Amino acid sequence: MTDATTGPLTGAPADDDDDATGPPLVILAVAAASILAGVVLLMVGTMAANVVGYILCSVVVILAVGLFRRVDVQRRLSPGYRPSGLVGRLIPVLLVAAFLVTGAHVWAIATELAS
Repeated sequence: MTDATTGPLTGAPADDDDDATGPPLVILAVAAASILAGVVLLMVGTMAANVVGYILCSVVVILAVGLFRRVDVQRRLSPGYRPSGLVGRLIPVLLVAAFLVTGAHVWAIATELAS
């Protein structure tokens, strides 16, 4: 039998560290990896690589940031949530980097189509 304030069958206080959650950093790591993959694909220089890089840096990054926000808001409702101040500054940096790499892919695609 488990109670919200006591551990299972012991009556001892429950360990709150097990319930401690923070921002879903794995999702932001997916966004960062997509941006890095976009940079690598930019250096490949083929049309297919530029299209894949465009999709990675635009669609995947935006979806990852949106999913991050959704999961983070759900986790913030938990009493054991531990916020991270760094994450608030990291999201705009990721979005600007994705915008710049996406722009480079669009430029490369447009140059290829124009020639």
